[in-house]
Amino acid sequence: MDNIELMRPKDIPANVWQKCLTEDDWKFSQIQGDEWGQCLRRELYREKIQAENGGSFPSEIRYVPTNMEHRRFILKMNGAKPGEGILEWIKRQGKKPAGTYCLPDSLSYLAQRKNERWKRLPKAEVMDRSLWLSMDWHTLYREWGDGVEYAGTHLPFPPIMDDNGETEIVPMKIPWWWRDDEITAAFIQWLKNNRPVGEAGDDRRAMPEQAARPNPQRWKGARDDHTPNRKRFFQIHCGNGI
Repeated sequence: MDNIELMRPKDIPANVWQKCLTEDDWKFSQIQGDEWGQCLRRELYREKIQAENGGSFPSEIRYVPTNMEHRRFILKMNGAKPGEGILEWIKRQGKKPAGTYCLPDSLSYLAQRKNERWKRLPKAEVMDRSLWLSMDWHTLYREWGDGVEYAGTHLPFPPIMDDNGETEIVPMKIPWWWRDDEITAAFIQWLKNNRPVGEAGDDRRAMPEQAARPNPQRWKGARDDHTPNRKRFFQIHCGNGI
């Protein structure tokens, strides 16, 4: 279920649905076991865009960027401004958008699969999560240069946080002569020692480690009785924040 947490499901209001649900919106009993991940991503996406559009699905044409455009935008290359959309950022660079324009697709996962007559799904590509940890010197200097300079001259070291207040910029050494498993073990220990958990004197927001998500294959309860099962579906897969 790669990239589900990037949708920030706990930020989606519980009452995002402002209209009656159809059977295809909540009757998940027809979903095959190996499709739970795609189904969850699709339904989270639908709830997210409703939450961002006042409880209804948008009807205007939207821009779908290429993978390279998305990667560069995420890495804040060429100085993307806070709150700036990817299309605005591309045009401000004087570049021609290379993606596509399309009408938003608001079909439920079940309705979409029925329209496709349950054709075989292509094997999903595994998301390269290292993208969200990558950093280069130019971006560091451009976005957080002042913070680095201040932190280098003050004690105790003040944290350098990204715009969302949940991502910290930290210096890191990697001893490449160590084995990968040794580096991994050392980083796990570093996380245990440095994760913000609300200790006194720590200016960072408390961000304790979240509990592991349950295996969707283990949930075999009633899924097609009534509308509240949609809420139960997201509670099972995303925690009680939904």
